Amino acid sequence: KIDNKEELQNYITIFYSVECIWHLCEILFIDVIPGNVVLPYLLEWVRFHFPKHERNAAVMLGGDLVGLESNPDFWKTVIGSLLQGRVNVVRALLRQHSASDSSAFKLVDQVLRAMPIYSVVSGVSINEFNLQWRQWTVDVQSKIDAKLFVSERYLHLIMRLVVGDENAWAEVQDNCETWYEFLAGWLFYSEPTVKSFELGLFAKRSITKMQMKNHLKHLDRVLLAAMEFDMFQVIKEIQYMTENGWFVSHFTDLLYHSGRLSTLEKEVNNFSAEKLRESFILDYGVTLMGHKSLWQVGLSYLDYCPNDGNVAIELLLPRIYIDNEAKAQKIVYEAKNRELHHIVQSICKAQGMISMKRGRLGNALTWALKSQDGPFTSFLADKFLQKYISSGKLVST
Repeated sequence: KIDNKEELQNYITIFYSVECIWHLCEILFIDVIPGNVVLPYLLEWVRFHFPKHERNAAVMLGGDLVGLESNPDFWKTVIGSLLQGRVNVVRALLRQHSASDSSAFKLVDQVLRAMPIYSVVSGVSINEFNLQWRQWTVDVQSKIDAKLFVSERYLHLIMRLVVGDENAWAEVQDNCETWYEFLAGWLFYSEPTVKSFELGLFAKRSITKMQMKNHLKHLDRVLLAAMEFDMFQVIKEIQYMTENGWFVSHFTDLLYHSGRLSTLEKEVNNFSAEKLRESFILDYGVTLMGHKSLWQVGLSYLDYCPNDGNVAIELLLPRIYIDNEAKAQKIVYEAKNRELHHIVQSICKAQGMISMKRGRLGNALTWALKSQDGPFTSFLADKFLQKYISSGKLVST
């Protein structure tokens, strides 16, 4: 039971890593980002993979709202929601505080309501937004300097966070499970119009801030490589993930069909996007061919390998272990579809011999006819005739 639990946990970790990497790479390598302003997409990615604060907020706001701050997770949820850019959720939670009618709480709500948030559909240019943002931060900083929030510790912290105060962010970094969760929130309040190509630089700064430079896990290295737009390194890293090759083959195939993989041909010597894609699909297809029930799926992968797929099919299809006639029929069907007549003949003849040894001459003759092997068919027909002559009965099996 312990082993099964550990194995299950290992699978969950792998699935989380695959999902996390896939989503980020889809954003950075595949999606067309208007104006190259990546932060809204990065925030959505973080919110999806770190839903704890959203769930806690939903539970709190959906329950008894009286004296909500008495909940031990209240301020953790407020700060956590703030770090994920959920400003409206923060305002909703603060309005349920028993002191929400005080001047400090009202002022914080007013500040957060006035906070400019960049949106492509708003019709505001990046330059206009940056101007609005600077004006807003200057205004908030002046309120902080006037000590308008010092009476409430957490409100003071919130205001310092939204203006990107370095010391405030150092205080809350332990609230973040990972450096990339920290990164999204930090950029939201310090570089809201950050471009995709700048992400790698800020990612390294985030890692340094959280003192994780010498403690990066495999997932961290892959995500960092993605943020640095090192596609080749991402592909290399995900090969080492402890899974069966599904991820790297499908991910590479996606990059190939999106046209992004071909850009590496200019950056890496002797690199061929087509060959790399095919090598991964071929490996995965061969792996599936070795599975007793997934071999047909493996065939479909090998069909998409124009250079070496047919050769692999010819080698592997006859080697599939046949434990019943239904499976033999399936193999024959797949071989016929690919015009591999020599494999059809070989399998049918082998099945015919098995049936003959078991005394099932009728079935053996059926296989012989399918094999289109004249001598073998004639041999079985003679057997039929001899049986009929000796017994006077026609064999039907």
